[in-house]
Amino acid sequence: MWRHFGGALRYPLLAVRYRLLVQNFFRRELVGRFRGSFLGVFWVLLHPIFLFSIYFFVFGYVFRAKLSAGIVETAGPSPDFAVYMLSGLLVINSFMEATSRSCTTIHENGNLVKKVAFPCELLPVHLVGVSTVVFLVGVTVLLALGIPTGTIVPDAQLAFWPLVLAVQVVLSLGVGLTLACVYVFMRDAAQVWSMFGQALLFLSPTFWRLAPDGLAAPEPWATVLRANPLYALMQAHRHSLGVTRFALDGTLLGHLAVAAAWAFAALLFGYGLFMSRREKFADMV
Repeated sequence: MWRHFGGALRYPLLAVRYRLLVQNFFRRELVGRFRGSFLGVFWVLLHPIFLFSIYFFVFGYVFRAKLSAGIVETAGPSPDFAVYMLSGLLVINSFMEATSRSCTTIHENGNLVKKVAFPCELLPVHLVGVSTVVFLVGVTVLLALGIPTGTIVPDAQLAFWPLVLAVQVVLSLGVGLTLACVYVFMRDAAQVWSMFGQALLFLSPTFWRLAPDGLAAPEPWATVLRANPLYALMQAHRHSLGVTRFALDGTLLGHLAVAAAWAFAALLFGYGLFMSRREKFADMV
């Protein structure tokens, strides 16, 4: 597997070389998702809003989530909590969508995988691209809600946000390549990953935060929670977008460095594993 690690560095160049192929897959995936539906592409906007409404009601009203010492329980959740939670939901939903769809992509495109000249390692790229487009729509909604209410205050750190988004794409591709390979040999991978995704939702700082007036997790659990790759990624998104009303822990560059390390490692491992087993895909699908 390690012999293919160097090829991971040329992975972006391969995607550029076959960009027309990737674009066709991207268009087919995006259009096919909403073909025949009454609302069409508006589901891209409605889906995150619906999920946000459910989670906001449960964690904001039912459990009275307190993320700041200044929040009065009887007053209900604050707009700060709403923006904080929505920013986390957008990240994890985009990540899980991209990786879950990538899990079965080799099996679903078996007729193409059996063609010798087809670069099947590019199959997860358009899926990650579609999930990124949906994520961008969600971020637009987040900014539209946060900036007028003063819960999002963009500053110079906003210039780093495209880099944070690129790290998210690389992390999704690395995990997606790993899952796509594993699913070929073990069909239970999709179910296992779905269950893991539910756990990841609550193990990531979607509703909570590790701060003096936030979640006081004892050691070593606080260290374990920070070791979650999505922890650094979510906090980097929040820092760069200006969701800082809750005094986020750490710094943007610190979280970005940790998230980038996770993403690079995931891409190396995923690409190496995928390419080392690629010759067996045609016989298994």
